Amino acid sequence: MAATWIKSGFDLNGQHVGVSVRQLSADEHRRLAAEIAWFADEILLSQKTSDGWRPVIERILSQDVTVTMDERQLNGDPHVWDELICRLFQTFVVVNRLDAAIRQHLTADQAFA
Repeated sequence: MAATWIKSGFDLNGQHVGVSVRQLSADEHRRLAAEIAWFADEILLSQKTSDGWRPVIERILSQDVTVTMDERQLNGDPHVWDELICRLFQTFVVVNRLDAAIRQHLTADQAFA
């Protein structure tokens, strides 16, 4: 079965960024929500990111998100690049409706703490 891609986008520095996000299967949705929640909980508790977080983000941004934009928008500015990465991740979470599942995992984890 072919993957379904959902078009979205946002403005960055006054320029449009086109984004297509791969819609997750039900199994991927459950697994990735739990994985993101686990890393988020670790960040909340220790105030730092785990070495394992970067591969998760890289996997999402390389396999599940495509971007159409004028690269000159980045202007070599690391703050703009950071904002782009954060906004792409946010778009992925929103389009796949992962936010409620992530919150549910975080709430459950905190109940056991």
